[in-house]
Amino acid sequence: MKVFIILFCSIATAFATEGWVDCGGSASDHGLDISGCPEVPCVVSPGQEITITGTFTSNVYSEALVPYALITVDGIELDITELLGIDEDACTDLETGDCPIQEGEDLVYSTIGTIIDIGVFGDLFVKMILAGDNGQDDPLTCAEVHFFIE
Repeated sequence: MKVFIILFCSIATAFATEGWVDCGGSASDHGLDISGCPEVPCVVSPGQEITITGTFTSNVYSEALVPYALITVDGIELDITELLGIDEDACTDLETGDCPIQEGEDLVYSTIGTIIDIGVFGDLFVKMILAGDNGQDDPLTCAEVHFFIE
C-alpha cells in the first residue's frame, strides 16, 4: 500500500476548487484554489507539483500565522507538517496582507508543493490549517480536501 503526501503549506481559501470542507476557524470569506483541481477529489500523482492558494478574512488580531498539514489514514489523523518541511512562519507566504494580522484584514496565502510517496494509493484526506496566536485547536481557518493518489 502506498501513501503519498502533499508537500504544501496549508490553508482554507476561495477561488476555483469546489467541494472542499470548511473544518472551522474564526475567519470568514474562505476560498481555496488547488491548481489542476476544479473540484474534489483532487486527482494527483507522485512527483506532481501543485499550487495551493487560500483566501480569507481574519476576524481576530494575531501576531503569528502557523500552518499545519494533517492527514487521515485508516481513520487515524497524523500531523505531517514537519515531515513536509513546511515553513513554520506562514506570514512569509502571504501574497496579500502581512503579520501581525489585523481584525478584518483580507489575506491571500499561497504555496507550491510536490506530491511525495509515503506509502498509500487511493483516497487521502488532508486537513489544512492556518493557526494564529490561539493555536491549532482554535485556528483562523481550516479546510479539509479529498485527494485521490494515482
